[in-house]
Amino acid sequence: MAVERFAHFGAPIQKNRMYNSAREFTHWLMEEIYRRGWSFREFAQRAGLSPSAVSKVVNGDVLPGWEFCFKVSRALELPPEAVFRKAGLLPPEPEEKSALREMTYLFSQLSPEDQQRFITFIRAYLRGR
Repeated sequence: MAVERFAHFGAPIQKNRMYNSAREFTHWLMEEIYRRGWSFREFAQRAGLSPSAVSKVVNGDVLPGWEFCFKVSRALELPPEAVFRKAGLLPPEPEEKSALREMTYLFSQLSPEDQQRFITFIRAYLRGR
């Protein structure tokens, strides 16, 4: 099994796992773009990527890398680690941890006032169950 070393993180990545993950990543990314009603050009602009870079990843000509995935995470407003995992750059995470990580990330994007409103809402929701 071929192993590739990424200098930035120094971690070996198994290539066949990465190729399988790249196909799954492409499918996931296309669904995310479609769900938001964006064109590939609009997505590329929001992500700060060239349309040709997006096309090369979506067509399977190029594997998604760290920088590409980071820009995808910013455009989709997702934690970078979640996108790295989708692309196979990091190992999968248990679903419950993934949901908690996303909630933490989204919560951190709120103003202190909105964070307090959210906490109040969750408490009321839990009391009403």
